[in-house]
Amino acid sequence: MKIDIVDDFVSSYHADMYEKTFNGMNRGLGAFPWYFANNLNDKKYKGNYYFNNCCYDDASGINNLQEIPRYEPLLSKLGITMSNVKRIKANLYPWKGRRIHHETHADYQPNMGLSTCLYYVNDSDRVTVFDRKKTIKCKKNRAIIFDGSIPHHSTTPTDVNYGCSINIDYLL
Repeated sequence: MKIDIVDDFVSSYHADMYEKTFNGMNRGLGAFPWYFANNLNDKKYKGNYYFNNCCYDDASGINNLQEIPRYEPLLSKLGITMSNVKRIKANLYPWKGRRIHHETHADYQPNMGLSTCLYYVNDSDRVTVFDRKKTIKCKKNRAIIFDGSIPHHSTTPTDVNYGCSINIDYLL
């Protein structure tokens, strides 16, 4: 199981811009729209919710052209263009009073030639757990690059009001 962990993934300017944008403090760009989802990882039960914003999803035809420039620093660092991207999605996991482990899932099926970049927007004590074996701590401006067909799951934060990440699935 190959998982690359890259700290200081983008410049501190861009890391701060992502944090301010996604926590509502970047007033110059207007409020970032978060959408409530009552079924995290397609499982619906009490407490299994989060907020997200899918900017682009090739499979479902979502293409918010005005939002794509926001993600250019990440795409540039990955060395890809939008022609390689299958999905760009921002996720916000609110504090719920205790740590909650979400359902284990895979972003896509094996052998599709895709990679996943999971970029952490802010510091929190959240973790991402891979195949129930490897745990990676959330840290602002950290990227995890891996085969998204590897089973993994996220958790909620217990030390801050929210944990935010950006998920990019792309062709190699």
